[in-house]
Formats: sequence, C-alpha cells, structure tokens
Amino acid sequence: MLALVGCITLYLTHRPPRIAYVNSTRLLSDFQGMVEARRTYHRQQQEWQRNFDTLQAETARSIQEYRKKRPSLTSAQRVESETALRVRQKQLGEYQLAIQGQDREAQEKLTRTVVDSTNAFLKQYGQQHNYDLIFLTAEGDNIAYSKNGFDITVPVLVELNAQQSTNK
Repeated sequence: MLALVGCITLYLTHRPPRIAYVNSTRLLSDFQGMVEARRTYHRQQQEWQRNFDTLQAETARSIQEYRKKRPSLTSAQRVESETALRVRQKQLGEYQLAIQGQDREAQEKLTRTVVDSTNAFLKQYGQQHNYDLIFLTAEGDNIAYSKNGFDITVPVLVELNAQQSTNK
C-alpha cells in the first residue's frame, strides 16, 4: 500500500518538461535595447567617419598645395615637404587602422552587452514561467517543425521591451 501511495504521489507530482524556443534573430532585431545600442553605435561610426574624412581632405589639400608650390621650392624644401606629407599620410593610415580597431571593439561590446542582458532575462523569464528548457534558434535554423505554443518569441519580446522601457 505504501508503495502504491508513493507511485501515485510520484505520478501526480512528476510533470512532463516544459519546453519552448525563442527566435534569437527576431529577438535581437526587435529588442529595443538592441535598437538603441545600434543607434548609439551608428552615431559613433558617423563621428569616426567625419573625423577621417576631415583628415583625408586636409591631407589631400596639403598634397595639392605642395604640387602647386613644388616648382618654386628648393630641393631641401621639397625633401622637407615630401617628408612631412609622407608622415601625414602615414598618420592618416594609422588613424584609419585605429578607427577600425575601435569599431570592432565597440561592435563586440555592444553585441556582448545586449546578448548577456537578453540571456539573463531569458533565464529569469524561464524561471518565472516554469520552463524547464528554452532553446534559442536563428531564423530558419534547427527547428523544422513545432506545434503552436512552443515559439515564445513574441511574449518574451513584449516583456523584454517592457522591462527595457521601465529601466530607462
């Protein structure tokens, strides 16, 4: 009899696992935190590009001025001007490389920050809604078929964006 009670208790308390998936591509593209982070990133990119364009235009002007003055310069003045122009062109190239490195770092930091906060939210969401497992899947990857109710992307996005707007 005790064994029967134990089996019934085990049967009643044991439930099948609660599983769902989230479309990570849509989650990241529609998450307001990512949208705002991308805006900030694009503004920074535009600023870097403006600075680079200014330096490039100044270098081009210096080269043009040198070409105009070249016939009237002494050979020592030509050497001095050409050396200065080479230094300026080298600095422009180094600045471009530095910007590219900063760009990569900014993009990685932006992505990592948003992904980390989204993953933390998904963990919290899963616990609050009693999920045993939440899969992340990219658009069209990994899930060939699922019944209705397994894709929780929309409700997750709604809560995630609501949390984002209250945290501002």
